[in-house]
Amino acid sequence: MKMSPVSTRGKFLEITLDDQSVLNYERRRLPGLQRGMLEQMDQDMEAGILLDDRKITTPTRMQCAQYVVMQLHRAIETDRTNKARLMCSWLATRMPDLKEIRISTNNKQISCEFVRN
Repeated sequence: MKMSPVSTRGKFLEITLDDQSVLNYERRRLPGLQRGMLEQMDQDMEAGILLDDRKITTPTRMQCAQYVVMQLHRAIETDRTNKARLMCSWLATRMPDLKEIRISTNNKQISCEFVRN
């Protein structure tokens, strides 16, 4: 999945997977339906998330971001473009200073690095 390779002044959130650019998400005003979906994601995560095989009952914003990145990785790997864009929307709006997310896979282990402006 590839979007425009243009990247200017924080307008884009770049996603790399194992050092390869796989998605450039353009930040823009979201329609009401999509904002509602993000709010529902927030509510669902507030009820608890599973991260690194551990149930976290009151996740922090960073733990939620890591959870969303795992969902993003799964969406990229299964070519689910709409889900990947939704995950990028959450990351871009909840972490506005985020410039890039670097996802690495190694022996079935997934790690991520958040690069900020």
